[in-house]
Amino acid sequence: MSTMDCEHPPQCAQWESTVGLKYLNLKRSTCQCVVLIYYNLDQVSFGKFRNVMIANNPIMRAYGNGEFLGISKDVCCVEGVFPKNQNIGILQFDHVEEATKCIDSRPDLREPHNYGGYDLFILPLCSPSQSWPGYRFIQIDVYEPKNSEVFTKYVNALVPIVTRHGGHVIAGTTQTGYFMGMRRLSFFFVAQWRSREAFFDCNSEADSVFCPKPPPPPPEDPNIVTTYDLRAPFGIKQCTCKSKKGKRLP
Repeated sequence: MSTMDCEHPPQCAQWESTVGLKYLNLKRSTCQCVVLIYYNLDQVSFGKFRNVMIANNPIMRAYGNGEFLGISKDVCCVEGVFPKNQNIGILQFDHVEEATKCIDSRPDLREPHNYGGYDLFILPLCSPSQSWPGYRFIQIDVYEPKNSEVFTKYVNALVPIVTRHGGHVIAGTTQTGYFMGMRRLSFFFVAQWRSREAFFDCNSEADSVFCPKPPPPPPEDPNIVTTYDLRAPFGIKQCTCKSKKGKRLP
C-alpha cells in the first residue's frame, strides 16, 4: 500500500488531517477511545474471555474511567472475510494514554495467551459514544485506502448517509495503536446503531450510491441481420469441425 503524501490534500470540515494515508482522521470532539480486542474462540471460551475482562474492571476504572463494554454474541460479516473462530470484545476509556497505560500495566491484558487475544486496537473516537444499551449494535469497517483524496470524498459522502438512517459515527481514523498481531495500515470506521434494520437500510443506500448497478444492455435492433440469420434462409448448417476457421458462405 502506498504511503505517499498527496500533493494537494482536499480541504473539508469533516477532516482533521488528509495529508497522506498515515493521517486520515475525522475531526475529534472528544478524548474518549475504544479498545477492540479480536480473540480466538479456539483458544479461549466466550465465558473465560468475559471473566478475564470483568476481573480487570476495577483496574480499568482507575485508569481514565475504563470500562468493559461487552462481547459480540454474533458477528455479521457483510463484506470481506471475518474468520469464524474469532470474536470481538470492546473496552472504553476517557483517554488513549490511559488505555495504553492500563493495558501495559496488566499482564492479564498485555499477554494475549491469557484470553486468546489475536489483535488489539486502541481507536481514538471522533464523537462521544452514546448509551450502549440504547445502541446495541456496532458497525466496524476496516479499509486499506490507496488514495487519500478519493477516500476522503468517499467518507464525506458516507457519513451523512449513516446519520440520515439513525447511525452515530464515533470513529474514523488511521491512528490505531495496537499491541499484537500484524496488520497493514488501515482506516477504521466505527458507528453505533439501534437496530440491524437501520444498518441494512443504510448499507443498501450506500451500495446504490457507491456501487451502482451497470446499465442494462441495449435492446436488440431487429434491422440488424447477424451471420447466423443469413445462414438460416439458405439451409447452411454451422460448421461442427474442430477447426477454428468458420465455413465460408457461398
